[in-house]
Amino acid sequence: MIKKIFLAYLVIIVNAPSLMIHYVINKSFDILGLILAQEDTDGDFQITVSDTGPKSFALGTASSGGYRKYDIRGTYMLSNLLQELALANDYGRKHIILDEERLNENPVDRMCRLIKYHFWDGLTRRIDADGKLN
Repeated sequence: MIKKIFLAYLVIIVNAPSLMIHYVINKSFDILGLILAQEDTDGDFQITVSDTGPKSFALGTASSGGYRKYDIRGTYMLSNLLQELALANDYGRKHIILDEERLNENPVDRMCRLIKYHFWDGLTRRIDADGKLN
């Protein structure tokens, strides 16, 4: 059974049998601004250990109708959330679905995935038979 609760900015889907939490974020640019305002205390558009924010961002859970809050805690999860929201904005998406596993992904696996699916085209160059850069 899947429950959906629509909040002002985001929707969280909880798959009851597995209890895996999925975050559906609406107006991702607004959430991006809220996270930066709360967590990015040095203004460099990154969430790092040197920022003095609370290192916690509360999201309402679907099982409570948005009343109970689920905290995304720690620098790593928050910085991954920030990066996923920035990527969504780069692709022009206003709504995204994230699961908790993506926010807690192994750093090596995460970098491999990001390079392969998002950054590879910008990192490679192709030269045709005449030696011209494409």
